[in-house]
Amino acid sequence: MYCIKCGRETNSERVFCEECLQSMEQYPVKPGTPVHLPKKSLPPQDKKGTRKKKPPKPEEQIAALKIKVKHQRRLILLLIAALLVASWFLFASTIQNYLSKDDETQPMTTVPTTTVPMTTAPATTVPDTSAVPDVSEPDLPE
Repeated sequence: MYCIKCGRETNSERVFCEECLQSMEQYPVKPGTPVHLPKKSLPPQDKKGTRKKKPPKPEEQIAALKIKVKHQRRLILLLIAALLVASWFLFASTIQNYLSKDDETQPMTTVPTTTVPMTTAPATTVPDTSAVPDVSEPDLPE
């Protein structure tokens, strides 16, 4: 079993190891105090995994960033090259389709035309305004 306080392996079926029992004797607990124990014993704690890594030196950071930029440049150049190749194939296939159409051997299609006879519009009669008296200026005595 493992100690539920520190995680060390114990030799017997005890819940705490000898060192934890000695440290707990300094702070006794009154009888009848409820204590919640885990159902399973805890595995030993990995002390090595708790260390923090030292931050890399500035020279190492710069070298890592240079490598990253180099890879990004290569990726961008590769994408540009792929785009150029794809556009070239698209352009070539369009030109090939255009040139493969043989305009001279295809019969010309004509649109049937219909002739519409010209009709003259009926003559409109304008009323004779000479017989109408001029009422625009009344004769006023002077």
